[in-house]
Amino acid sequence: MRINRSIDPSEPAALPDPEGLGRIGLTSLASWFEILRG
Repeated sequence: MRINRSIDPSEPAALPDPEGLGRIGLTSLASWFEILRG
């Protein structure tokens, strides 16, 4: 039993809106990288 399947990074398609949330997620990651880099 794998309860954390939805959290598995190898299954990004688990999101209800891959086009919207996916692009927002990438943008958020880019923003975080810029913030961390200063």
